Amino acid sequence: MSYLDSLENNLKALENQAERDPAEVRRKQEARAADRAAAVAAEPYVKELREGEFTRTMLGHCAVIGYSLRTKIRPLWLGNVLRLEAREKQIDFEPSAEGVHVVFREGGEVIGREPVDLSQPSEPLAKRWLGV
Repeated sequence: MSYLDSLENNLKALENQAERDPAEVRRKQEARAADRAAAVAAEPYVKELREGEFTRTMLGHCAVIGYSLRTKIRPLWLGNVLRLEAREKQIDFEPSAEGVHVVFREGGEVIGREPVDLSQPSEPLAKRWLGV
């Protein structure tokens, strides 16, 4: 048996041992239950973000402002997160159990994070994000 075969067998044995550990199994089950509970709690905000008027008007305002700046606005859904990209700027709408938070990024780095009320007009947020 070669060294690599032996190493592979040892790694598989360690993985199997970890999978059989009751504490590890319980920890994974608790983590899954917590993730599931968080997803259920965030569901109303996810639905509002996907289907609500705020998202439609935000996309419309960003398109108009982007056109005047000669910048293409690219919407992208990453799971339940809505990301809008314009050149090096990004804005993420992240639903959670507490509501929707907006994350401002520039050049890939987070420059700000704040809660957003989906019942408010979206135009001021679009103008602030695009720097108009």
